[in-house]
Amino acid sequence: MSQSLGRALDLLDLVSRGVGTLDALAAEVGVHKATVLRLLQTLERRGFVSHGSGHRYHVGPALFALASTALEAQDVRAAAARHLRSLAAETGQTIHLAAYQDGVVSYIDKVESRQPLRMYSHVGAPAPLHATAVGKVLLGGLDTAERERVAVGIAYERYTDRTIATPAALLAEVRLSAERGWAEDHEEHETFMNCVGAPVFGPDGLVAAAVSVSVPNVVLPYEGVLGLLPALLATTAAISAELGAPVSRPEPATPQPHPTPRSTEPIPERNPMTDRIALSTTDAPAPAHTFSQGVKRGPFLQVSGQGPVDPTTNEYLHPDDVKAQTVRTLQNVEAILAAGGATFDDVMMLRVYRTKREDFPLMNDAYGEFVGSRVTSGVLPARTTVFTGLPRAEMLVEIDALAVLG
Repeated sequence: MSQSLGRALDLLDLVSRGVGTLDALAAEVGVHKATVLRLLQTLERRGFVSHGSGHRYHVGPALFALASTALEAQDVRAAAARHLRSLAAETGQTIHLAAYQDGVVSYIDKVESRQPLRMYSHVGAPAPLHATAVGKVLLGGLDTAERERVAVGIAYERYTDRTIATPAALLAEVRLSAERGWAEDHEEHETFMNCVGAPVFGPDGLVAAAVSVSVPNVVLPYEGVLGLLPALLATTAAISAELGAPVSRPEPATPQPHPTPRSTEPIPERNPMTDRIALSTTDAPAPAHTFSQGVKRGPFLQVSGQGPVDPTTNEYLHPDDVKAQTVRTLQNVEAILAAGGATFDDVMMLRVYRTKREDFPLMNDAYGEFVGSRVTSGVLPARTTVFTGLPRAEMLVEIDALAVLG
């Protein structure tokens, strides 16, 4: 720390404790009054001190604003901490919490992913307003005039071919993001990374912070990252509630992929008969990074293999109890079916994977009771039972499903 900076901080501390005259401040710091006056003038120009007609110095508005911002950020970070870690545990991906102050977006918390490929971001680092999901979310929380002023002042560094390059394009994207309740960074900051972000609201109903989920595209494709939006939105809603935010905000729009790079061409509508949609629900275990919980295309819905896992903790349940494991596994299958708008009446085929032949009767009893209670049409789904090794030693059963809607 330089000598001048140290003396300026000493003066700021003395002023905050009521030492207000030039003579008294010079005596306390132990330097000539001319040096103290020069430092005080610098602090006054920055708004950290002020002086009245009596030539007494007082704490200035900039210091109060700085303290207020720091307290607000700390409150948001404290309220968000456990929710961010839960979201990281559920998705297995990198989670950021960011805040806005005077034209700068900064990361104020981060939870690392479980993946070997990590992001270079860190707490305290700035985030590009035009090339990050959190930047777009936080811009969307500004009033229109301030948003336009900030957008015009951005340098628009091109990080990738997809990076937004003009104020008009950024403002259009921010408006879209604010309307639907979430923003994206579709390989705009780094060519190998996709990100979705959503706002956290404070007690005044304004955007207080932004949370994002960032995923390398070697781990999940773009559509898979969009499939994490329900978990992200549930997290930001929980943090907002903890901060005392009003509950009358509009519901976020249904996730839809955004075509990039951006152009003047009209955005094509999605075709529900041909588009692949990743299913996601917190009522079933978080999927591994190599697959979705389920995928829907047209009327077809495929549920990935489920095991006897608690959706909340992702822990394996009921060791050595094949009947209980079968029920828990079928409950997880049912949750993903429901996320795609299906029931067991829509299921055409179930595949059951087993490790021990001697457990078959117990599994079959639990399976028959569960599925029989869900099927109202009288036509039970087809089924295949396969005896094989399973990925975890504690897994006695795994089940997947194929449903056809309509």
